Amino acid sequence: YFEARDAPGSNLRREFEMMQALQRKGVPYAASIWWLPEWMLADPNMKPRSEHRRRVGIGKWEELLESVGSYLLYAKKRYGAEPDLFSFNEANIGVYVLFDPEEHREAIKSFGAHFRRLGLKTKMLLADATGPDGTYTYALPAANDAEALQYCGAVAFHSWGGTTPERYRLWGEVAEWLNLPLLVAEAGVDAQAHRERRYDSFHYGLREVKQYQDLLEHARPQGIIYWEYTSDYGLARVSREGGQEVVEPTSRFHFMRHWANLTPRNSDNLSAETSHHQVRVTAFRGAEGFTVHIANLGPARELVLEGLPAASYRQVVTSATEGFVEKSRVEASPQATRLALPGRALITLTTVR
Repeated sequence: YFEARDAPGSNLRREFEMMQALQRKGVPYAASIWWLPEWMLADPNMKPRSEHRRRVGIGKWEELLESVGSYLLYAKKRYGAEPDLFSFNEANIGVYVLFDPEEHREAIKSFGAHFRRLGLKTKMLLADATGPDGTYTYALPAANDAEALQYCGAVAFHSWGGTTPERYRLWGEVAEWLNLPLLVAEAGVDAQAHRERRYDSFHYGLREVKQYQDLLEHARPQGIIYWEYTSDYGLARVSREGGQEVVEPTSRFHFMRHWANLTPRNSDNLSAETSHHQVRVTAFRGAEGFTVHIANLGPARELVLEGLPAASYRQVVTSATEGFVEKSRVEASPQATRLALPGRALITLTTVR
């Protein structure tokens, strides 16, 4: 089936090639179902494809398992690609397949056992729920079932809409209780901001920065996946001039460079506190030193940093007028380090190596 449809230039071919590229780079990745074929649904051809809360049809489960399993086996054998994790996207609200918490538990059992029989390493993503506000309960029926839990490889939620520090912490506590990694499988502020490109502003970028700080401080995930590196929430503007495509990075692109390029891989997220609600600090310790992300969400001010190990630090700044600009190095003292913060900016310090 898949070999006959795996044609050059097809969406299917592009999917497999992306999986292969991620696999070769050693990047962990998840495969998620959004839509099912109409014939697999309980109400086939009765609603538009964009309709939420569709359910798997009675008697269709075996065919669903066979379909997903054969897809993954083909990807493994033909492309050497094998997803680390598998889920149904936002099944707690049905985007676009709906499972209640108990059905989610049973789906984990069914798919997990099927993948194991096929010799696939792919584990199930527990919850993959949206948004973060109180939805940790969606994971609990599966979390309390030993049979389901053996098939789970990580816990995940989507951050749309955000929540309070206390409710972010509940997600972290569930993952710690189960001894599983926590993933923010979609990081985003406003799920409707793709309409009329409302995301395309410096102000929206600052909201994203603040949310990253909240997630890292309170939920304590092991991974955050930005939604998304495509035109829906694009970090760059694309236009045409003289018949040529022109790509213009935005401040949001540069903010993302701070997180992606300057945060050490496999580092520890350290405890950090501030005395001003408009200044947020996130610190990491890696094998080669320290990284400190400082978000100043208000006007320019002086910051006194205490506890920063004495060393020379590279300083990178993104603001409304500068994008990922290298500034003069900061020499940290053992007692306190004074730093002038530009207004409405993200400042990152990294140990000079």
